[in-house]
Amino acid sequence: MPLVFAQAQLEAGAALKAAQTTKEEARHSAEMQELLARTPESADSEAGVSDAELDEALKEVA
Repeated sequence: MPLVFAQAQLEAGAALKAAQTTKEEARHSAEMQELLARTPESADSEAGVSDAELDEALKEVA
C-alpha cells in the first residue's frame, strides 16, 4: 500500500510542477506582449527608404 501512496504523491507533484510551468509561461508571454507593445517597430523606420536608395548607398560604400 505505501508504494501506491508514493506513486500518487509523485503524480500529484508532477501535476503541480506542470501547472507552475504553465503559469510561468503565461506570465512570460504577458510580459513579452507588454514589452513589444512599448517597443517601436524597426520596420517603420526603414519603410521610407526605397531599394534604389539602398542600392545607391551600397555602391557609394564599395
